[in-house]
Amino acid sequence: MLKKKRHSIDTVITKYEKGIDQLANAKTEVNILQEKLVILMPQLQTSKKETAAKIVMVDAQKKEVAEKTKEVEAEEAVAKEKKGVADAIQKDCEFELSRVMPIYNAAIRAVQ
Repeated sequence: MLKKKRHSIDTVITKYEKGIDQLANAKTEVNILQEKLVILMPQLQTSKKETAAKIVMVDAQKKEVAEKTKEVEAEEAVAKEKKGVADAIQKDCEFELSRVMPIYNAAIRAVQ
């Protein structure tokens, strides 16, 4: 019975020792990660500032693009209107030409 009790106590001691070793390893890893974090923190701050600057720049460009889009749409409307006028003039000219061409062709034949 004493042997059994010693064995169970040895087992418990072994478990505690393993747990203590694991805690020591975890503490070492946490320290390493904290050191890495301290090293990376300035880079993170720099990246945050750069990102904020880029966001401001993109927002400004969005405003410029919106303004240019309005200008282009206005120019497009004017161009479409002018094209409509030009198409009407072309149709009118073609109509007049179709009326005059038979007379012109008859005059050319009469001269020959």
